[in-house]
Amino acid sequence: MVLHSFSSAALQRLHPSTAAFSTLSSSSRCVSLETVKLACRFRPPSFGNDTCVSCEAFRGVAEREQVRDARRGFASACLGGRVDYSTSDGGVEQQEVALKGIVLMAREEHYKEAVRALGNEQVIAVPTDTLYGLACDASSAEAIRRVYEIKERKLSSPLAVCVSDVDVVAAYGETAQLPAGLLNALLPGAVTLLLPRREPGFLSASLNPGIGSIGIRIPDSDFIRGVARSFGGAVALTSANTSSHASTVRIEEFEHLWPHCAFIFDAGTLPGGRAGSTIVDLTQEGVFKVIRPGSVFQKTKETLAEFGLRDLSS
Repeated sequence: MVLHSFSSAALQRLHPSTAAFSTLSSSSRCVSLETVKLACRFRPPSFGNDTCVSCEAFRGVAEREQVRDARRGFASACLGGRVDYSTSDGGVEQQEVALKGIVLMAREEHYKEAVRALGNEQVIAVPTDTLYGLACDASSAEAIRRVYEIKERKLSSPLAVCVSDVDVVAAYGETAQLPAGLLNALLPGAVTLLLPRREPGFLSASLNPGIGSIGIRIPDSDFIRGVARSFGGAVALTSANTSSHASTVRIEEFEHLWPHCAFIFDAGTLPGGRAGSTIVDLTQEGVFKVIRPGSVFQKTKETLAEFGLRDLSS
């Protein structure tokens, strides 16, 4: 069967409070492309002699139009919903609808949307204590593939992971070589720690294959930490930009990537500049090496020195 249109009743169930759908009563009536456009913008539509909307047209409009009005609730009501499709032979089928490019404020009340998307192997955009990032389930090969595809990133370029709390770090990286108390002194904060990767572990084998270390972050950001805690696992994290382009501190700066993300969580303009996190190699006992200076370079070096680690940075 070829699915070719949404019934008006299906649209009404997606968001029954929207005035645009309040006059719809017949489950056999289909909605025009113009009606959907208007509905996405929350304007009262005129039905008249409407032409049926194709699935492709509806999805295209959803990608182009709904992102601007997502904060008003229309698109978030649609995520993960089941809707009826009219089929070419007059029947009705149900399928899942998962719209993308939905902008929500980065607040605790929206943890559930982020967790649902991560569990569905989707990519989300999140604020951190440095830059906006793209995040996905670090145990999902499919989700990791999507991140590389979105960023147009070389597979040889590794991804870091974000966890919620210091006591979770050892589940993903070896910490026996570190002085007691060092992790708590550095984290949460704008630093990525390279640790020997724990094997076998909970991370997907497709995450940084052939690399024996893993970069671990605990950003000083309540939202991403809360999402990771609610999700119950590590989240692969990389900057929200196309490779070779500037890092982003406002969601508008990566608007071209919105259609590829289930949600974009907005925390306004991030204040930390574009330096990104400081990356430090702590894979060997008693020494450290700064891989990228980042935004807390001097503070991190001072902390490591206080714990007696010797600097091998060139």
